Amino acid sequence: MAAWPNAAFDLCGICCGHFQMPFWTFFGAVLAGKAGVKASSQCIFFTFLFSPGYIESGLSMLRKTGISELCAMVGKEPCDVIADTLLKKQIVKFQNPNAFRLLTGNSAIKAAYAPGGELHGQSASCDGIWKLLNKVVPVTDFDQAYVCQTLKQGESVGLLNVEGVNQFSATPELLKGDHIVMVLFGYVVMAIMFFFVVTSVEQFAQMYVKELDEAEVDGLKTTTKKKK
Repeated sequence: MAAWPNAAFDLCGICCGHFQMPFWTFFGAVLAGKAGVKASSQCIFFTFLFSPGYIESGLSMLRKTGISELCAMVGKEPCDVIADTLLKKQIVKFQNPNAFRLLTGNSAIKAAYAPGGELHGQSASCDGIWKLLNKVVPVTDFDQAYVCQTLKQGESVGLLNVEGVNQFSATPELLKGDHIVMVLFGYVVMAIMFFFVVTSVEQFAQMYVKELDEAEVDGLKTTTKKKK
């Protein structure tokens, strides 16, 4: 879990603390995940991703072994074509990191293009979008040049369309919601967190009652001794 930090790793850490796992056991597992699994996996992945020769060899293997036709059998493109498209998207993503910030839940630009937003069904220039972002509260985290760069990168990865003279409009790719798997995972994490909070409260309550009972027992023992 430490190899790819997410909410599951946070829950894992909470559980390890709850069950009083020894520090060095926990630290050793985290070190193995970070320095072992994550580092080596990232090295292999990026070497493969940015080495055209390796990519072509992998795609060729899919075609030669016949695995590529499995995707075609279910009514899709051959697997090698799908894999090639996905890999190219990953390369574009790493070359245009700002563009994918448009997809985050707190993206003001995405909110403006979404249904109910001021730009829904419309196009706008970089200058117009910048003025829109500053309409209520002045933006201090970035400047207009950053917004323009983000919009251009969004167009390069298919999240925005360019109409006329630098007029940007949203694509369905930008406006689509989160994947159902991500939504369900979020609910699962929330349910686990709620269960953890409830059980923690119950345990604290039981500990408190136990302390009260022990104090009452000690008081009765003291009273009994005095009477004797």
